[in-house]
Amino acid sequence: MRLSRKRSRVEIVEPNRFIDLDDLGHVKPEENATVKVKVAEMGGRGDVELVSAQVYKGNIVIVDYSPICDDKAEVSAVSSRLGAVARDCNGDIVSVGKSMIVITPNGIRVDRNRLRRDDYEEG
Repeated sequence: MRLSRKRSRVEIVEPNRFIDLDDLGHVKPEENATVKVKVAEMGGRGDVELVSAQVYKGNIVIVDYSPICDDKAEVSAVSSRLGAVARDCNGDIVSVGKSMIVITPNGIRVDRNRLRRDDYEEG
C-alpha cells in the first residue's frame, strides 16, 4: 500500500508563533472531546496550580518552561511539584526537549521512544 500526500503551499512563520489550523481550512475537531491537549507557559511556581487543575480534569498538558529555564532552582521546584501531581493522579511526566514537559492524567502514558523514519514499518 502506498500513501500519497497532496502538496500544499507552506507559509513560513516567525518562531514561537502558533498557527491556527482552522485558518488553513482543516476540519475542526470534535468540540466535546473528553481529553484535551493543553499548552501552558510556566512563569514560575504560581503557575503549577493552573497546570495541575488541568491534569486533574483529565487533560494532557504540554508545559513550556523556557521563561524560567535559566533559573535552575525554579525549574527544579516546578518539576518537583509537577512530578508530585503526576504521581498523585497516577499519570505520567516526561521532559521533551530542553524546555518542555508533558504531564498526563491517569491512564495515559508517554512513550519514551521517539518516532523515527528509520523505525517505520509499512503494513
